[in-house]
Amino acid sequence: MQPVFLPGTLRYLRERYPQLTVKPVRGRSTGLTEMVKAGELDAAVAALPESGRMATLRWYPVATRELMLIAPPDARNESPAELLARYDWIRYDRTAVSGAMAARHVHRLLPDKRSAMEFDNVTAIVAMVSAGLGVSVVQLMDPTVVDRYPVRRIRLGPDAPVLQMSLVLRKADEDSRLLQALREAVEATLKR
Repeated sequence: MQPVFLPGTLRYLRERYPQLTVKPVRGRSTGLTEMVKAGELDAAVAALPESGRMATLRWYPVATRELMLIAPPDARNESPAELLARYDWIRYDRTAVSGAMAARHVHRLLPDKRSAMEFDNVTAIVAMVSAGLGVSVVQLMDPTVVDRYPVRRIRLGPDAPVLQMSLVLRKADEDSRLLQALREAVEATLKR
């Protein structure tokens, strides 16, 4: 996520709010959300959990990304279920929100499908798929990764899982002018 939204967000803030100091922290959505809840971070851009929103937090939707199946560049023109049956499944981290969503979708299509590999990095997965080592269901937040590692992108249809990215902050802080400026910058960057 950081390469996708951070440069534009920081440029926006520097131009409009030059006195605002931002210290980016990298992490997984669940960990970042816990840090916001605990007051260790003022805000985070995180995947909205499918259930169990924390009552003390405010979620501002900023972007949605449909998960898709990626297949080797020379893969046949087949359905997602056929491609998953033909190739090994390269799973995205099952502890991540999008990884759990992807796994549920794969198991709806092929209930007994087991993963051959599991990575916590989408770029690594795209590289493996590009090399012909399997297929995967991922979100491509940074679509330029497929320029370096060509893959076939196949939409999953009307029941495709959709990842909702949100700016999350504590409800007690939602009137903060500094966090309103951050929200404005993130929304301006990701809605382009």
